[in-house]
Amino acid sequence: MFTMKRLSVEMPWKGMEVPHAVIEVNQNCNINCFGCCKDKMNYSKSLSEIKSEIDLISSKRNLAALSIAGGEPLLYKDLCEVISYIKQKKIRVILLTNGTLINLENLKKMKNAGLSRIVFHVDGHQDGRSDVKLPCTEKKLNELRKKYLDMCKEVNLELGFTVTIYQDTLHQLQDVLSFCQDESHIKFLLIMGYSQLVNYNEKLDKKYKRDDLSIKSQDAVTYMLDKEKALPVFHIPSSHNKNESRWNFYILSITHQNNGKKDIFYLHPSSKLTFYLLPRLQRMLKGRYSFDDQVNLLQIIIMLSLHAVFSFQLPIIIRTIKHLFTAIIYQNIRFQTYVFQHPPNQLGDNEYEICANCPDITVRHNQLVPTCLADVLYPIYVKN
Repeated sequence: MFTMKRLSVEMPWKGMEVPHAVIEVNQNCNINCFGCCKDKMNYSKSLSEIKSEIDLISSKRNLAALSIAGGEPLLYKDLCEVISYIKQKKIRVILLTNGTLINLENLKKMKNAGLSRIVFHVDGHQDGRSDVKLPCTEKKLNELRKKYLDMCKEVNLELGFTVTIYQDTLHQLQDVLSFCQDESHIKFLLIMGYSQLVNYNEKLDKKYKRDDLSIKSQDAVTYMLDKEKALPVFHIPSSHNKNESRWNFYILSITHQNNGKKDIFYLHPSSKLTFYLLPRLQRMLKGRYSFDDQVNLLQIIIMLSLHAVFSFQLPIIIRTIKHLFTAIIYQNIRFQTYVFQHPPNQLGDNEYEICANCPDITVRHNQLVPTCLADVLYPIYVKN
């Protein structure tokens, strides 16, 4: 068994110190994703209810960032008011969307309201998209990702992407990684492993119930080691087994050379002291833990220098120095973060294996619950 504890550092978040949460504004969506954990219906929360949930969750957690999700949040009519309300609390606002309803006008409005980052979910198992003909490859989907990227560049809005990986698309993940590595405006990539072990919606058509497409944490780690020669530097363990990971975090540093080539350097978990100290230092300086906060040039140089010194391995020290030297020559360097997230496992009646200290907690019926299980444990009933 792959033992994450021996390789990466566990995120230090616990209880109120977990720096991220999710606010769901509706259950409506205009497409069907194979891996969706939502019970889709024609339901939206009132603005006052959403504000109350934001108040509750920000009182229970020392938040660096709060993600707005649905359903599809761009179907929610008061979305900009929600963004503005979160921003007033000095919390970074992230929007999770499938992107099908995006345009320059609403991008500008959301940015002016206080949106910090938009994350587009694009993958090959999404029925009903109006902006691409499926099935197609991830390489073909990069054309759609480029469209979203160009719009965000035009309004100078930070962006990331989400992709769900399946057994029949895992081999194409490198096409997505290469696309992200080529684009300096992309800061973040969330890779979700598909699982149908928990069936959230009995109304789903059988074509969405594909156990043969499920991805395990081991599959993703093996892929990244084989194709990218990379290992995660942070992890969030399972609620039932501290030695198994449910989230894996990769950090890479990229410099672009004049000949079009890139020097891509994945930080290595051997520098354990660096990854142990940095989150705690951020907590001490900012009064909260970071959740993929933006980093400046000085912070990158400090982190890479500590990474070299505390790796205690000559090859990694030399590789880090070479990477920094390349950055000095070509006068550019940036970080990207890749997060692999895996859905819950059902262990028995009303027993689920989830992430310890869940960073994707949401509010349901005035209680904090994992987003992935909200519709299972606390379903919404709509009166007809």
